[in-house]
Amino acid sequence: MTETVQIKKDLEAIKEQLAALMDHLGVGAAPQRSDRDIKQEISNRLHKQLTRAKRTDGRA
Repeated sequence: MTETVQIKKDLEAIKEQLAALMDHLGVGAAPQRSDRDIKQEISNRLHKQLTRAKRTDGRA
């Protein structure tokens, strides 16, 4: 579970850096999504990755 928390923190930091870079470059072409949508997508992707990892370990 600790790895999942770290991944979420890393992704949040990357999201903030990307937003700052896009502001700096004056790029506004990225579709605006709510934080809730982004968090849900991250959660879904992490769930898929963890499920795959468990399968390869023979635990699922």
